[in-house]
Amino acid sequence: MTYTSFTYFAFLVVLVIVYFAIPRKAQWVVLLVGSYLFYIFAAGTGTIVYLIVTTISVFLTALGVSKQKTKARKKGVMAIGLLINFGILGVLKYSGFVIINVNTVFHLGFGAPSFLLPLGISFYTFQTAGYLIDVYRGKYAPDTNIFKFALFTSFFPQIVQGPISRHDQLAHQLYASHDFNWLRFKYGLELMLWGLFKKLVIADRAAVFVQYTINNSDQLAGSQIAAGCLMYMIQIYGDFSGGIDISRGVCLVLGIEMTENFRRPYFSTSLTDFWRRWHITLGAWMREYIFYPLVLSPGFGKVGKWTRKHIGPYWGRTLPAMIATGITFLVVGIWHGAAWKFVCYGAYNAVILMFETAFVPKISDWNKKVGFINTKTFSWHFLSILVTLFILFIGRFFSFSYGADQAVSMIKSVFLSFHPSLLFNGSLYQMGLSEYSFNLLMVAVIVLFVVSLSQELGVKMREALERQNIVFRWIIYLVAVFTILIFGVYGPNVDPSMFIYQQF
Repeated sequence: MTYTSFTYFAFLVVLVIVYFAIPRKAQWVVLLVGSYLFYIFAAGTGTIVYLIVTTISVFLTALGVSKQKTKARKKGVMAIGLLINFGILGVLKYSGFVIINVNTVFHLGFGAPSFLLPLGISFYTFQTAGYLIDVYRGKYAPDTNIFKFALFTSFFPQIVQGPISRHDQLAHQLYASHDFNWLRFKYGLELMLWGLFKKLVIADRAAVFVQYTINNSDQLAGSQIAAGCLMYMIQIYGDFSGGIDISRGVCLVLGIEMTENFRRPYFSTSLTDFWRRWHITLGAWMREYIFYPLVLSPGFGKVGKWTRKHIGPYWGRTLPAMIATGITFLVVGIWHGAAWKFVCYGAYNAVILMFETAFVPKISDWNKKVGFINTKTFSWHFLSILVTLFILFIGRFFSFSYGADQAVSMIKSVFLSFHPSLLFNGSLYQMGLSEYSFNLLMVAVIVLFVVSLSQELGVKMREALERQNIVFRWIIYLVAVFTILIFGVYGPNVDPSMFIYQQF
């Protein structure tokens, strides 16, 4: 059962009816039962034990942390909880990769294990780890009801691909009573429709083109490979943000505000800006629990002090932040998967972000003094977006490919055998999609662009739609529904697939 299946929406209808029909104080019980039923139907019963182990171990260790009298004992109990859960994640997701590489380096013959990866393990592990660390820091008291905490851990709209919610932002909403609200219900359905459009009409159609490119990269010209990578950028955004929109829409129907996870990332003016807009909750988690602890650690303090003394105050402040940024984004890369292509993806982002951390402030200060470039103009803003898109385009080859070697090979082809004529002579219609399906995809992407640009300019689309007369609104609703049904689920050459980030 996926977020785009008819089974899921039938499940939602039943759950929403029961949720608002029963006494308000028992609504959280409906969510808990529904979350576990969803997990069983979506992932089977084979891996739910890991979710239960995480729930129980983090619940108990958080209580244990709150009962300790000294900071050292609190840290020790917290470490046990983190070790258990990151240990489970490490063994299930990364042990095979580590053993294969150890065998290669040392010419050994250890058998690499193959585990069935639990649905959403990276997301619920990070979410519960953040909760445990916050309890250790004294940010809030731990939950004392294990069943309520189990709901926070397993909440079904977000468990597949996030967002990674903070306990103080989400938990109280899950446990609270909610009355039915028609406007909120309508906004939730509109957001779900928009998410389904991005996933089924755009992402799943683009996936056909992308898969053809990956499978035939050694036979394609650089321009065709470039088109495939651009299509992948469209696919992964439509897939991930579309899934989040569906999840946020479901939450709105239930009276729950889920954290925003995307803010039109392809309008970013730097890579730093991009990571503030893309997978926002992962970036926030990394900053809170990896970047800041590193920068504020005694070791990094010594690095800053030495650098300040021998090189200068600017680098004394900047060098620790650079190193912490590099480490953080290596972790981001590894979080995405157990493969060298993801290590390369993390390293690529790390190097560019370290450069931005070190030199962009200096360049900006210099430019303010000499007035060489007027950075307030549209032309500069537009150029910054184009440069950022190019940086993202190169980096995406690593997650786009089967492996790091293929990624490097495709990048070489783009620069060494780029034939622009192939973009206009109909060759793109031979890459998995028919001319009709390809052109339909381009129209859908234009719709996505226009809506995103309007939002970027400050237009609140749902509120704007609400101000229109009822006939116009229903025309929009019906067009959206039939577009999704005809050109999404039943469109030519389209097979609705699982979400990309479900694999991470």
